[in-house]
Amino acid sequence: MSARRDPEDNSSHSTTAAADSTTPHNKTDDAPDPATSHKDGPDGDSTSRHSNDDGDADSHRTRDGESTSDADSPDAKDSPDAGDGKQHYDPDQDAFNQEHRPDIKHNVTVGADSPLAPKTTKPFGDGVDLQPNTCYDVAERGKFYTNEHGEIVHVETESAALRQTWWHHDGSPLNPDLMDPLPNATYTVDGKFHYTTDDWGRTVRVQVDRLDVVEDGLRYRSQSVQERIGHYGDGIAEHTYDGGHTIASKNGGPPEDINEAPMHKDLNRGINGTYPRSYKRFEDQIAGSPGNYRDIDIRIEYDGPPANADSVNRLSDVNPTDRVPTKYRAEWTDGSGMPRSQRFDNRNPQQHDVDIEES
Repeated sequence: MSARRDPEDNSSHSTTAAADSTTPHNKTDDAPDPATSHKDGPDGDSTSRHSNDDGDADSHRTRDGESTSDADSPDAKDSPDAGDGKQHYDPDQDAFNQEHRPDIKHNVTVGADSPLAPKTTKPFGDGVDLQPNTCYDVAERGKFYTNEHGEIVHVETESAALRQTWWHHDGSPLNPDLMDPLPNATYTVDGKFHYTTDDWGRTVRVQVDRLDVVEDGLRYRSQSVQERIGHYGDGIAEHTYDGGHTIASKNGGPPEDINEAPMHKDLNRGINGTYPRSYKRFEDQIAGSPGNYRDIDIRIEYDGPPANADSVNRLSDVNPTDRVPTKYRAEWTDGSGMPRSQRFDNRNPQQHDVDIEES
């Protein structure tokens, strides 16, 4: 593989994850708060008029009062964070993994002392040549699968939401491999979130069997990531975009770039009279009735290739404005087995018709 830039060496990543600190904060919507020094930390959402799972973290892991009774149902077994928090998950039985793992001829274990071991803030495989058709089992990172050209095409790893439970290093548990995704790759994250990237590393699809509200100790957010990603929308409309989660933080959604994109504030927060057709309402409905949202499939559209497409090796190379989605489309199966879908316009949320429809 060709040499690729460490995401934190990119000027757009000026707020280095490893330098982030945690301080108490109770802000409840997705917008960064310039008045606070809070950066990264476990999520402890509170309730307000526009209470949003994308609210900033409270360093105290207190319960937010949301019911998790649905997580204890038998239907929740495909969710590693459901119920008692114990994983009921076998990656080899995951249909997404079975579909996207390439043919493997070699298995390589990469320990902490291996010359292939990445630095704490650097993605695995960056700047090194990898063997073709090989599964690399990398300590504290996960499994990385290469195709016949030695390119990583499938990754099974954990986000900071789970990494925080065992992290013992200085700095943030944010996962560098999810901070700067590879192009044309698939990712299984935390044993349940399935991501697909396009030719330039932008997330274009997210799939998950079911979303349950998870306990505070399994939530994590990074204000620095949200601030940075929100500012990517300034080239379209200044002070108009948040760093919005595709999978909500209260559902254990990853805080890294693979799960966040510049999202219009009206769409993300449900403000200015847009709540009935907002992404915020969609998240609230899932939290209120998780059994009515199964086999969730979210497609994300962009305004064509990046302007600098020919020089893009991975997501951090993409021009900031070209990382702003134009539309989201969510599909799912409701509790009666009927297919449902909803559209969200990320450029003009107030004018777009997003009524729930049958597929």
